[in-house]
Amino acid sequence: MGFGYLLIGYLVTFVIHMTLDSLGLGSLALLLGYGTMMLGLFQLNRFHSAFAYAKWLLLPLMLTAVYEGAASLSEKLLLEVGFFAPSVANVVAGISGVLVVVFHLALLLAIRALAEEVGLPSIRLKATGNMILVSLYAALYLLAELPLLGETIRGYLLYPVVLLQLAWIICDLLLLLNCAKDICPEGEEDPAPRRYRWNLLNRIGDAYERNRQRSIDRVTRETEERLEKRREAREKKKIQHSKKKK
Repeated sequence: MGFGYLLIGYLVTFVIHMTLDSLGLGSLALLLGYGTMMLGLFQLNRFHSAFAYAKWLLLPLMLTAVYEGAASLSEKLLLEVGFFAPSVANVVAGISGVLVVVFHLALLLAIRALAEEVGLPSIRLKATGNMILVSLYAALYLLAELPLLGETIRGYLLYPVVLLQLAWIICDLLLLLNCAKDICPEGEEDPAPRRYRWNLLNRIGDAYERNRQRSIDRVTRETEERLEKRREAREKKKIQHSKKKK
């Protein structure tokens, strides 16, 4: 459906990128991650229009990744290019940070809208919680960057900023994993498990299928319970309304 590509791209962009950046390959990792996420968002946009905002926000993020890669290469080659001066690089880094936050909010809003449409309240609630985490991170980061604050206060704020960033990355990965397991296009709800020549792979596949089926059963049960509560509430209102008439 697209959540698989989105999950892989997110993992490359916000986790693997940290390792590759130390090797000088950070920009390539970002481009690969952004491109993979865009592929997933193109597919998801066919099922819900809300994913269009996150999809197109990846284009300026790709441009900032290209700039960062070119600036890094220029620095290694000892080239003095005004376009890659530290002042310009800082502005581009700030724009990239803002785009990352806006991208996450757009993505989480789209996931929440899709979850609400298909009747998955747990995923909708998780998406809302992740939006709160991202917003808190952005607010605290901006507070830490205020010039009025001293270095001591800024140092105290650094730790919660880093912890919040790690928290929303981990929560987003778990959310995308849940989406990949629980949300699928109509007609693909029960695909036949693939059989392999090696029994170990078959057992791993069977275990995954059992876990997936338990997840489907849980979601179905929660949906049925929610619908039953709504029906009971409507019946209760009807009874109260008829009593008022009498």
